[in-house]
Amino acid sequence: MPFSDLMNVFYLRNVSLAIVIGWLSVIRADAYEYEADGILDGENFVGSGRVVKEEPVSFKVYVRDCQWLIHITQQNAHTKYMEVGFDGNTMYYSSMLDEKLIADVKPKPPLWAGGLSFDVVPFNGSVPNMPVVWLALASSCYLNDAKSNLIPAYSTDEIRASMPAIVVRMNDALKLPQSIIYLDDGFDWHLGTPHKRQPPYDTGFTNAIYSVNVVTNIGGYVLPRQFTLDVFLAASTGIAPYTKYSGIVNNARAECSLTNFIPETGGVGFMNDFRFVSTDATRKTGFYYHTNRWMNTNEVEALTSFSNYTIMERREKNEPAVGIVHGNEVNATASPAALRVVRCFLYAFIFGSGVVFILLCFRYNNKRNI
Repeated sequence: MPFSDLMNVFYLRNVSLAIVIGWLSVIRADAYEYEADGILDGENFVGSGRVVKEEPVSFKVYVRDCQWLIHITQQNAHTKYMEVGFDGNTMYYSSMLDEKLIADVKPKPPLWAGGLSFDVVPFNGSVPNMPVVWLALASSCYLNDAKSNLIPAYSTDEIRASMPAIVVRMNDALKLPQSIIYLDDGFDWHLGTPHKRQPPYDTGFTNAIYSVNVVTNIGGYVLPRQFTLDVFLAASTGIAPYTKYSGIVNNARAECSLTNFIPETGGVGFMNDFRFVSTDATRKTGFYYHTNRWMNTNEVEALTSFSNYTIMERREKNEPAVGIVHGNEVNATASPAALRVVRCFLYAFIFGSGVVFILLCFRYNNKRNI
């Protein structure tokens, strides 16, 4: 073989080897797993210097690559626990009601309720703490794609718009956020469509600041040990504090004990499915149905009531956003009393209402049955 041909073969082999090594290094850099647990406290500033403390929640976070699951328990709450899982494509919300709360309620509502969506950032409405924990410990893949234009983890808007942000990430392979400054763009999205804010906030303002105060290192990964999220409000008197979250990670390890990041269902319950919401909707109307398992989109579309939902969704998608959105009828064979109890639970699940709200719903339902 001529020397020139020999050199070409040698060159091609080296190039191929370099490409393979490059691919492997990328795979190693993107492959990670870990889990952590801790406590998150919250404070709400309600004006006149008053501060209302939220009940602290305990959290467990499980992460493998771009899949994750967050488990939250809260003292003195209507739920035993709430979970949100993401399998890389779909987000699963799961809530288990405390059976002691409904011991004297007749008819018995389902103990479990779920939700489905194609979101990539957990929604604030059901459990405000959940997206804060996600931001601190499970947001790496999202940040890789979103760069510096982020959906605010604290947003309660029904249609959440991305906003510019200044993002500083940890200096390791995992690259969780070290600090984030969220910059309001001068538009209010509360009603689902942008409305220019009144001066001087029409040019934007600092809407929130996330920061990591202490870090820990596990197996070469840098995780937050203490973190805070401060959210601000544009008021007539100036920029004012609105909400503050403070988190502490107590334990972490560079292994993940989960292989499935879809929460378990808790028997027969009701699903609030947002996977079929129109992409151009200004109001998100979910599809309620009765199930004991997670159903794929083909299975849901085969339900007899799905055609009614599509008609209603098209009719409501351009209406102004509201606090509570009604979907189609949950179950045509259920009694009106049972439907009222189910709706009480669903509203509380979606919007994070407390024990008092649920008890009032149940009391109202019992009066209707007398």
